[in-house]
Amino acid sequence: MERCGGGPRDPLRRSADGGARRRRRRQPERCRSLDGRPCRGLASLGCRIGLLSNVPEEPAAHYEARHAWLRHFQVCALSCRTGHAKPDPAAYRWCRDALREDPARILFVDDRPENGRAAEAAGMRGHLFTGPARLRERLSRL
Repeated sequence: MERCGGGPRDPLRRSADGGARRRRRRQPERCRSLDGRPCRGLASLGCRIGLLSNVPEEPAAHYEARHAWLRHFQVCALSCRTGHAKPDPAAYRWCRDALREDPARILFVDDRPENGRAAEAAGMRGHLFTGPARLRERLSRL
């Protein structure tokens, strides 16, 4: 399955002279439309939103410096900083505790079924992300 918002686990590769250069990876169509609009929309409705991402430090710092829409997340749980990666149950507990919310009130959205199942095992509601239209439809039922 293709993944959103990232590339290979090591997003940097070393050139022959030892310098690092960023790998370019074509994003799946369903991910290219995510430019922060869903985050802004949810935040404008007063929703508290969080981000749980398995990401190394270097790309995390890169995203934070270049993607202003990340500011809409009240909680940013980056695995390089929390020490917990999906689908480890501790990652979901970390988010629940940081959001200070009953897990039954949390909708966890991910493009990987195993991560959604892990969130559901932690008491959250899961949604398999296959595109913005389905996510909007799911959110309208909340």
